[in-house]
Order: sequence, then structure tokens, then C-alpha cells
Amino acid sequence: MTFKKGNLALLGLLFSYPFIGGVLAQPSLISPANQAVNTPWDVELKSFAAGAAVISSVTIHAQEAGSGVAPEPEEDFTIVVLPDTQRYSTNRDKFDPSFFKDQVDWIVANRAALNIVYVSHVGDLVQNYNNGNLGEWEHAANAMYRLENPQTTGLPEGIPYGVLPGNHDLSGSNTTFYNQFFGPAHFAGRSFYGGSAAPGNNDNYYTIFEAGSLKFLHFNIMWLADMDVVGPWMQTVAASHPDRLVFATTHHACDVGNPADFSNIGEDIYNTLKSNPNFFMLQGGHESGEGRRVDTFNGNQVHTILCNYQDFPNGGDGYLRLYRFSPSAGTIVATTYSPVIDAYRTQPNAAFTINKDFGITDAPTAPVVAAFTNVFNASLLTTLFPGEPGKSYEWYTVSDQGRSETWTFETESNLAPIAAPPGNLIVAEGEMLQRTLTAQDPNQAPQNLRWSLPSGPPGCTLSPDGLLRWPTTEADGPGVYAVQAVVEDDAPNPASTTVDFSIAVDELNQAPTLSLPAYQFADVGTVFSLASLGTDADLPQNRLLYRFVSGQMPGMTLNETTGQFSWTPNEPQSGQLFPLVIEVSDNGSPPLVANDAVDLIVTENGRLALQPTFVPVFPAADRPSVPIRFQMVWPSFPGYLYGLETRSGWTDPWQSLGTRQATAMTLPFGEITTNGARLRGQYRLQLMSK
Repeated sequence: MTFKKGNLALLGLLFSYPFIGGVLAQPSLISPANQAVNTPWDVELKSFAAGAAVISSVTIHAQEAGSGVAPEPEEDFTIVVLPDTQRYSTNRDKFDPSFFKDQVDWIVANRAALNIVYVSHVGDLVQNYNNGNLGEWEHAANAMYRLENPQTTGLPEGIPYGVLPGNHDLSGSNTTFYNQFFGPAHFAGRSFYGGSAAPGNNDNYYTIFEAGSLKFLHFNIMWLADMDVVGPWMQTVAASHPDRLVFATTHHACDVGNPADFSNIGEDIYNTLKSNPNFFMLQGGHESGEGRRVDTFNGNQVHTILCNYQDFPNGGDGYLRLYRFSPSAGTIVATTYSPVIDAYRTQPNAAFTINKDFGITDAPTAPVVAAFTNVFNASLLTTLFPGEPGKSYEWYTVSDQGRSETWTFETESNLAPIAAPPGNLIVAEGEMLQRTLTAQDPNQAPQNLRWSLPSGPPGCTLSPDGLLRWPTTEADGPGVYAVQAVVEDDAPNPASTTVDFSIAVDELNQAPTLSLPAYQFADVGTVFSLASLGTDADLPQNRLLYRFVSGQMPGMTLNETTGQFSWTPNEPQSGQLFPLVIEVSDNGSPPLVANDAVDLIVTENGRLALQPTFVPVFPAADRPSVPIRFQMVWPSFPGYLYGLETRSGWTDPWQSLGTRQATAMTLPFGEITTNGARLRGQYRLQLMSK
């Protein structure tokens, strides 16, 4: 904070400050200029201290405009009315179905800027109660439910809102579809939901909400409600909330014009609530156009208002009715605006002001942002005020000589990041999806950006710098997954942009697997069975088929669908090995195959007859005709491992003579030394493994 002595005469010429006897009479403001816009967030407040040679104390006060000592109840706020949206919910008449969604998206996007505290729909959510499907209801729900999103609205429960069934939202008295999407179960647990006139439906119900220190009670009353039943209920509810301002919405409150005629139910609702001094407004739609009337009972004015644009071009051109409440000023300013075509309606029944005393007293003194003592007359005082983007502020200076006028300024808005749409992504199941999302900050002083992933498929991650990663699995395909990414800046009041896209996971056919044992023993005359253990890792699994590739012998069978193999060997096949190759194939796209082999070795009575041949060895040069040892040569199967064992007598234990891999159909294995003695002993050869 600094102050400087200025040139009084020069300053008087330049700034035209108020003078008394040639001297500045009170503190005066210099910059930012009154009603300045797009000022820096951190703005330098400049003022003059004046009125005496030396001023003992000067304070500079600043606050958010209309906030008193922030936050204060006299902050302005907005209630938005959605006129009949029936045309937007159907494309039968070639109206743009996106208008409904665009209206609500605009409300959500401007929730903070306009301090939107409540949204009221006048009914006729859809054109056709039952169009053979729920498409129109789903479209209406998709639009209205956007008000409930905590992330986009910045509110834990979203923006409080009310709906009601118009004549197009029911069939006779049947409101089943309306209650399917907007019944008590949908609003249960929300703090703004008060309750319904009849259990099990929301044909007539009430909501409550607050705006600063003001509390509101809002009735949502269906088309042609039975007021003999609903009326006493409304009176009871209103009486139980004596501290709340009361207004109501029904589908048809009044007709076009000013003063407009009441509808039957509009007049019934007015008569039901008129004795309540807190009742101030009744609104509706149904009739195409605009209308309003004012009725007074015991000194209390009630404004009944019609706004409906369904017969305008494009089914309504997206017009909304906005009521801007200024409690401190005691006004409700009505405007009619279309975010779709970016246009205002300025007709008398579309733009008007309602005077309403809300009982709000003057705001207390704004906070002191700088204080000075013993300041010379005509000194320049400056201080840096830390504002926030896109907000309006008011400020003034106070000294022991008086108070300056109050000026306002508006800081430049924090523009939301501009994200490059990633498009709809495609990945094959089982593969890693990796994509970097990009965005730019359009502000003059760019902010740091940070990405987050409010919603996406399980396992999908998004790093703060925008790296999207998803290791897909077999279970993810085929399928299409909605993804919502948000990029946000780090400004004092952060701005964000939501990016919606999808990821399509394509099915990738995996080859089946087949697992057969290396070899099996099949006994002569006995049925041998073997299950072909084929598996498919795809989800959903493909159908598998089996067939012989090679080695099929007469009598061998293979079930095409189960892979069950069966064979009964005969006597001549005893002691032989039959190599068999089986294939399994799937019906995927493209079809894939796998095969495996098994050796079938035929035994007899569970034994494999292996009769060795004794081959004499004549190693001694001096006695060439006398064998001193013999070598046993066994029949064998190449590639198999055999073990040779021996024992001297029948009851002796077998002792290993080692193992050997067969490389040919015969296996020389084992030598017996005679040393002139008689050959004795028992030998056996065992097939051990392949």
C-alpha cells in the first residue's frame, strides 16, 4: 500500500472531483473506472484522500458486488423456467431434439455466473405419452437429469429442480411413464425434495430450496389436478413452512394477454394459496405465447405468468424464462432468452420487472482491504486487491472527512480450456490403448491445466498431463464404452471443459488350445478312451470342432463336438506304437486351429512285451572264439527314455543299471560278463518317459 501527494489543481481539471471552497470535499475514486470490465484479477485500487490538510485515517473497502460481507443473502440469484419442451422430445415433426439438451446444458454452464438456484419445468415434457416406446421419455430424462450432475454443476446434488405432468405427459389419468422417470424414487434422498400429495407418485409434489437468507417452497401441480384433494394438502404444506416464500407451477395457469384470464386450475390454485402472505407467484405454460396478471389479496400481490413457445419456429427456438431476483433492490427482473439462437424477446410480457419487498436490510460495511493514517490532503492511495476471475466487485473509500461514492468493476472471466476432441477410439481386446489428450488455455495469462477422468471403463486411467491408458482384456470386447474426461485450469475459480467420447473394443479371436499327453498305453481287447482337452479363451467362447489329422487306424473314433477319442486295439497290434495327431478348430473370425500329438502304445494284459536279444562280444584277441560277455539289444521306440534293472533271485530287490534314451527301433543296453561262468540273473526294461 502506498500514498503519494498529488497536484490538486491539475487533478481537479483532469478528474472533475467535487469541490467545496476549492478543496476536495471527500475521498474520491480514480481507477478502475466505474463499471469497468475485463480488469485484471489482481487489480490496483487507486483513490484520493481529501478534505483537510492532514487526514488522520483512510480506509479502502472492497467486496464482491451485492454480497455485503461475503457471502451475504442479498446476493442476486436466478430461477429458470423451462416452457413446454414437447416438440424437442420428438422428431416426428422434424424438430431438433437437441434443443432440450442445449437448454439444460446452458443452464448448467451458467449456473455459477447467474447464481441459478432453481429450475422449474411447466409440463409437457414429451409430445406423446406412449409412442410405442420410451424414446421421448428417455430424451426428456437425458436432458433434465443433466441438472443433477455434481461435477458439471459444481453442486453435490446438482441444481434443485421441479417437473410436473402436462396434458401430453399422461394418458387419461395414467402417469406411469412420467413417474417411471420423475417419480418419488428418483428424487428420494435429495434435500430439496419435500414430498408428494399421494404416496407412490409425483403427480403433485413440492420442493424446497434456499438462496442466501431467503427460503422458498415450490409446488409442482399436474394438469387438471383434483383440487378438492390437492388443495387442502397444499394449504397444510404451506402452513407448515411459515418462513418460506411460496410459488407454484402448474401446466396451465393463465391464458395469453395482460391482464390474462385465469385457467380453471390456475384460479383454483390462486384461491387455495392467496390467504398465505408468502405466496407471490404462479406460473404455467400450455397456451402458446406469453401472458400475465396481478391479483391482490389482503395487500399481498400474486403474479400469474404464462410462457410457452411450442408453436414458435423450431418448436420454440429454445427460449427460456429467467427470473433475476435482487433481494436488496426488491426486484424480480424477467427476461426471455434463447441460448440456442442467442436471442432475447423484448415484448412487454417477455421482459418486465416485478417489485417485491424481500425484507432485506442494507448490507453491512464492506471489508477493509487497506488502511492509512496521517495522510496528506490530495494524496494518491493505492492498494492491490486480489480479485477472482469473472466476478463483479464494488469498492469505496472512507475517511474522517466522509465517504466516496461506490464504484463497481468486473474482472476478466476465466475462459475454460479448449480441448482437442480425441474422436471415438478403437482398440482390439487384449491390447493397450494409449492416447494423449490435449488442450490449450485461451486466457491472456495461460493457466496450468490438469486432466481428470470422472467416468470411464474399469481399469482406464488418465494422468494429470492427459495420458489416457487402458490395458484392455478379453472380457472387454466386443463393446463400446463411454468416457468422460475433464480438463481444468488452476485459476482462483477454476474453469473446466468436459470431453465426451467413446472407446470401441473389437473382438480379437484367439486360437484354441489342445492338450494331449505325450503317450498313452492301450491294452489289447480293452476299450481305450481319451478326452481331447481343447479350450477356447475367447469371451464368449467359440464353438470347437475336432478331427483326425494323421495316424487314424481302423476302429478309432473321435467325437466331432466333444473331442472324445475311443479305440479297442487287437492282438496283432500288441507291442506297437501308433502316433496320432488331432486338431481342434473354432468358429471365430477368422477361424483358428490348434493340434497336438499322442503316441498310443499297445500293451497286453497291462504289460509291454520287450524280449531282448543277446549279442556276444569277443574282445579278447588271444581267444577270439570265446565270448566273455554279452550285450542285450531290446526293441524300443525312438525318443523314449528306458531304464534297465536287474536282480539275482525272485525275491531279491530290483537294482537299477541306469537309463538310456532310445534313438532307433533297437536299444543296445546292458552287458553281462561271463568270465567262463554260467549266465544267471533277471533283467527288465521299463519305459519311463518321452
